[in-house]
Amino acid sequence: MSSEIAVLNESGIIVATNESWRRFAEDNGGCLNSARNDNVDVGANYLAALTTLPPEPTDIVNIRDGIESVMNGKLPKFSCEYPCHSPEKQRWFVMTATPMHTGDRGAVIVHADITARKEAETLMYDYAFHDSLTKLANRRPLQERLNMTIVSNKRSGTYGAFLVIDLDNFKPLNDQFGHAVGDLLLKEVANRLRDSVREVDTVARIGGDEFVIALGALSNSQTDSHRLAMRIAEKVRKRISDIYTFTVHQGLGEVAITHRCSASIGGALFSPTGSDQMDLFRRADEAMYRAKESGRNAVRFEDER
Repeated sequence: MSSEIAVLNESGIIVATNESWRRFAEDNGGCLNSARNDNVDVGANYLAALTTLPPEPTDIVNIRDGIESVMNGKLPKFSCEYPCHSPEKQRWFVMTATPMHTGDRGAVIVHADITARKEAETLMYDYAFHDSLTKLANRRPLQERLNMTIVSNKRSGTYGAFLVIDLDNFKPLNDQFGHAVGDLLLKEVANRLRDSVREVDTVARIGGDEFVIALGALSNSQTDSHRLAMRIAEKVRKRISDIYTFTVHQGLGEVAITHRCSASIGGALFSPTGSDQMDLFRRADEAMYRAKESGRNAVRFEDER
């Protein structure tokens, strides 16, 4: 796909365009170079046309200043990325302004489609920071967010809590119906966990059928924080234990599969004075194993037996 090119004179008036520019202006109303087709054609003042666009999603004032700085010799080059979304497709472009090389004061404006690059960047980000199956955070962002939560709680003088969640009877489902059905269960568990916590909390999958939740800003009181964390953990336990129903393709037809799943949950509070992440995880993990030893489908905190 060729780039869209326009040449501006020293006043910002478009003196030449290529066919791609004209086609883009006709097809993409509302984007940076297409508020109205007649505003971005030869003879129109492009800088004036920019002032007719809304300030979002791009800072039009800075873009106009950048182009003018190139035209005035204050900048050797100016570029910015901007979205150009429609109901049919989301796209991204980069606009670059470079000075004329003919001795005249003016600028060459080039718009290039960078949607493929943006999509690749998004995919790489997802792989780096999210569990590919459930789309929950993985270990890397969990550590970063947990650290931010610990710092924030220290600043506000509030307690937080860390929950380790291990599914009790996940393997039999995998063994009987295969990994595809097991994956459906893990996705649904992830959805239920998201629905069970607050927006300020972090839910992550750290491997297999093990999940964790970081609860921030509970209370200034240790007793109240423990009570609130236990309430959230019990809500999570009950939500996970609700029956699961899946429809899967087998042979020439569809089969409905119902499954009951429970979870053992261990919790540990972290205080406003700060906590070590590894120690916090260890304490919550030990509490989780005590929940399993107690008969499973239970919640235990580090100070409970």
